[in-house]
Amino acid sequence: GKLASCGIAILDDQGGAIPYARVRVFGAQAAQPQTLRADATGQYRATASPGPALVEAEAEGFRRFTARVRITGDTKLDIRLEVRGVTDSVVVTAEGA
Repeated sequence: GKLASCGIAILDDQGGAIPYARVRVFGAQAAQPQTLRADATGQYRATASPGPALVEAEAEGFRRFTARVRITGDTKLDIRLEVRGVTDSVVVTAEGA
């Protein structure tokens, strides 16, 4: 089948790039996930079969991000990771238990 290109940018909650984040793409046709690292500018390019996919991203000190996406001809994703842990300047709202 024809493969599609997927460009992913890994950002923090301020919009800054997170270098060398780990990214995993579980494609519909992929027997096993591709696990790769973003580059020094937080950019990552995957090649996957078009269709639904699951994208996971994680980096040291950040919460893991998971999203279902649909990969088409040339998909561009911006993934924002939340900082793990609480600092004085961050207000955390409780989520439903």
